[in-house]
Amino acid sequence: MLGKAWDGFETHTEQGYNVGKACYGYIAKKMPHPVPAKRAKGLKKTRLEIHPVEGPVVRKSFGWRVAERLGYQAIADRLNEDLVTNPPPTPVGPDNAVGMWTYLNVRDILTNPKHTGHMVWNRRARKGGGKNRMNPISEWVWSPDPTHEANIDLETFVQAQQVAEQRERSRTASKSRDPQAKRTYRLRSYIFCVLCRRRLYGKTKHQHAYYVCAPKKAWVPEGHPPSTYWVREGGMVKGLTEFLANHVFGRYRRQLLSVSLKELDENAKKDRKTKITALRRAITEAETKRKNLVRNLELTDVDQDFVRDVNERRAELRARSRGCVPSWPRQRTRCSRHPTWVWSTSCPSRRSS
Repeated sequence: MLGKAWDGFETHTEQGYNVGKACYGYIAKKMPHPVPAKRAKGLKKTRLEIHPVEGPVVRKSFGWRVAERLGYQAIADRLNEDLVTNPPPTPVGPDNAVGMWTYLNVRDILTNPKHTGHMVWNRRARKGGGKNRMNPISEWVWSPDPTHEANIDLETFVQAQQVAEQRERSRTASKSRDPQAKRTYRLRSYIFCVLCRRRLYGKTKHQHAYYVCAPKKAWVPEGHPPSTYWVREGGMVKGLTEFLANHVFGRYRRQLLSVSLKELDENAKKDRKTKITALRRAITEAETKRKNLVRNLELTDVDQDFVRDVNERRAELRARSRGCVPSWPRQRTRCSRHPTWVWSTSCPSRRSS
């Protein structure tokens, strides 16, 4: 029975139906059950649709995470600044609602792959000793294709998960909760060692902030200093400021903008030429097909009814090219020259009358 239940949940997920409460950013849309016997009993299944208010909050959170590499609590603090625009999640038991964004709320949103448009099941272990622990990604059950509208694309979701690996055990640039903490490190979690690929941590010495790389002896790669090395924060901030002033906000930024606009114009011209070439090719193919059809008709014995149908069709096409529209679905004032067509503002018969 357990095996059959598992197989049923897998099929249910692969077909794109949701399990449980809709995640934040989506609403559950009920649909008739695909099995006729259960549908006759009134049973339904649910699919996900983007929530008009919560959906933008999800996209905003992923944008902050990827672009600014903010921590979960930092994103929660930003969302708490406007709870009307950014309504917090409502738990299954409304009485347990906190009424504000928390670290766990943001983490659940940023680690939920359903926002990519795929239906995913078995992300957490619900039974056994490791209850509610995260299962390995290899054990997740994914729908083969997207089953609902995506809030963010798969690439953005992957980038958000990579931020978690780089920010592990590193808070956003804010003061520690330790009452003795007196300094914040502005480049926290942004500085990595090129040799050992480890993140440098902040340390203060003689009233100056430093970033230190101190790997264990067993993990020191070739070419790496045998002991720790320190990099002063002031020099790094100065170099970063000069780079931004010269290469990002320098005087030649107008020139860079002009070059970019010129490239955009050239790309637009290329696209236009491509479309024109495609349209000309389509017109040529249509003319060739028409000529081939005429040649085939010349070699075929046809009766008078066939000729009459062809002539009527030619008359319809000619009338359409002059601006007349067909009389269906309802009959109105008929065109004097084309009895099967009604008048339009560009009909030559109407202009002459």
